[in-house]
Amino acid sequence: MTAETFKAAVREYMESMGFAQLTDSSIEGHQPDMIFAAPPGRPWPREVWVEAKATKLTLSDKNLLTEIRGYMRQWASRERIARFKFMIFVKRITNVSRWERIWGSDLSRDEIFKWLKSTKQSSSSESVPQLPTDEDVLTFFAETDVVEGDIPSLRTAAQAKRNVGSASLNLRRQAQERLHLMEQREKPVSKKSNLISNLLRFTPPGEYGIIQFQKGHKFSQENQPTKIVTPYSIIDESELITFESPDMLDTFHSANQTQVRHISLSEAMEKYETNILELWNRALNRIIRVQGVERWRDWYYFPVPKGHEARIIVTDSEKKLQVGRVFYKQTNALGATPEISFVFHRAFAARSKWLWGQPFVELRMRRLFTKDGLEVLDPEAISKIDRKFRRSIFNRSETQLQMLLKLGEFLFRSPSIGDKHEAWMSKITFQSFLTMSTNWTPDAVSLDQSFISDYEVEEGSEDADD
Repeated sequence: MTAETFKAAVREYMESMGFAQLTDSSIEGHQPDMIFAAPPGRPWPREVWVEAKATKLTLSDKNLLTEIRGYMRQWASRERIARFKFMIFVKRITNVSRWERIWGSDLSRDEIFKWLKSTKQSSSSESVPQLPTDEDVLTFFAETDVVEGDIPSLRTAAQAKRNVGSASLNLRRQAQERLHLMEQREKPVSKKSNLISNLLRFTPPGEYGIIQFQKGHKFSQENQPTKIVTPYSIIDESELITFESPDMLDTFHSANQTQVRHISLSEAMEKYETNILELWNRALNRIIRVQGVERWRDWYYFPVPKGHEARIIVTDSEKKLQVGRVFYKQTNALGATPEISFVFHRAFAARSKWLWGQPFVELRMRRLFTKDGLEVLDPEAISKIDRKFRRSIFNRSETQLQMLLKLGEFLFRSPSIGDKHEAWMSKITFQSFLTMSTNWTPDAVSLDQSFISDYEVEEGSEDADD
C-alpha cells in the first residue's frame, strides 16, 4: 500500500462528509498531506488539515512528535476563528490506551505534557521547543480527531456515510416542507374570531385572616384533635393564613392562637402571594375532591365504579361528557367472563394562577389509565397504552375545547358545589373561561398534528390536603 493510495482513501472518506480538498502536499509542498474546506454553512472549522500515515504508528516515533509540535504552533499562532481542525489518519496504531489518554476520550493533561516535553528522541544538546499556553495545548488535543483504518475500511465507511447522506437529504426536504407549512400557519387568516383559553375566571374571597400561634407552638394538621377542612397555608412556624369567617377562631381554636389580623386580598397578594396561591390550590383541591374525584400526583380523575362500563358526568345544562371507560381483554372462549385490560380516564389538572392582576384556574387535560377504575397503573404501563390513543381523532381542537368547557361547567358550578357543601365554599364563585376577541383566525393544523402535551415529561407533584 503506497502513501498516495492511502491518501486517496482518506480523500474519499473526507468527501463523503461534505469536505472539499483544497490543496495537496505532493503539489504545494506544505506540511499537511491535504487541506480540506468545510461544507458551506459551518462557522468553524473553515479548514481541516489532514496528516495521513499509511503505516503502523507509535507515540515513541520522534518524527511524529516533531510534526505534532509544528502543527500545534501553527494552530496556536492563528486567531481562534481562523484556526484549522487537525485530523490524523493512521493505518494502525500501537498502545491504544496511551493514544486514548492523549487524543481520545480518556484525555489526560499530565500525559499530554509528558509526551510533548519528552526529549529522549532528540540529541542531548537539543532543548524542548517552547509550547503554546496550557489552555491552547489542551484545546488543540481535545479538538483533534484520530482515525484508524486501512484502505478497505476507510472506503466502506465512506460509502456508509454517503448512504446516510442520501437519507439525510430526504429528511432535509421533509423538514423544509414542514417549515414552509409552519410559516404559512404563522400568518393568521383575516377573519374575526373568539379565542377561548384554558383559564377559568373566578372570584376568590376578599378578606383573609392571619392567625398567630403561641410562641413555641408549631401548628400542623396532625396535632389537631379534629380534622380541619377549612383551607389554610402556613406562613412560618408561628403564623397561618386562611379565609376570613365568623367561625375562624373556633376552627383553629386548638392552635393556641395569640393574635388575629384581618387583611384584604390586595394586601395579601402584595405580602403573601405564594401563600395565597397555596391557599387557593388547597381550596380547589377540596372543591374537586368532595365531588368523588380521585387524585394521582398532580392529576385528578373520576373513578369508574365496579360493574359499570363507563363513567359519564352531566352538567347543569344537561351536557354529557364520558370521563371513564372500561376496556376488556380479547378472548375467544364462548361464555367466558370478560377480563378487564385497563380503564381509560379523562384526567385533568387544576391550579390557581395570578395573571394580569386577576385570579384564574388553569385547567389541563390528559389521558390516564387504571387497573380497575380506581388504582392507577405504573407510569411505564401508562406510556405503552397511551401510544395507542395518540391519534388525530382524539386531538382535534374542537373536541378538546368542548371537553374542557363541559369539565369546567361540571366541576365549578356555583353556589352549592356538589352535595358536600362547606361554608367557606360560598365565598368562591366561578365564571367563564377567558375569551379574547380578535380580528384574525389561526390556520387549522393537519389531522396528524400532535399536541405538545402528548410529549410532556411527568414531573414530581406537590401533596395537597383532602
